Amino acid sequence: MKKLVLALTAASALAAAAVPAAAQPYGGYDRHDRPQRYDNDRADRLMWRIDRAERIGSLNSGAAGWLRREVSNTERLAWRYSRDGFSQWERQDIDRRYDQLARRIDRDDRRYGYGYGPDYRR
Repeated sequence: MKKLVLALTAASALAAAAVPAAAQPYGGYDRHDRPQRYDNDRADRLMWRIDRAERIGSLNSGAAGWLRREVSNTERLAWRYSRDGFSQWERQDIDRRYDQLARRIDRDDRRYGYGYGPDYRR
């Protein structure tokens, strides 16, 4: 019985030691020691816009595929930047890339759309 209690105590001590390690923030820390997380909401919105434009026919499949790859590449880059926390330059770089992609989606949408279909950009 004593060995069983000792084994259970050792197992619970190991489990308790693993909990703080699992609670570390995903994106690292910023310069003020606050947790900084990787957020892909903007990439999700861009992917939604690309899917919608392709579905209604205002983007052809080639342009939509290229845009999806660029959004994925930017998303991967943001994840790499976030592993040790974003610097100001890294955050600006990701924002600039997403802004360029949003403008490209708007431009390609108008190019292939010929003005037909619903205006979903509002």
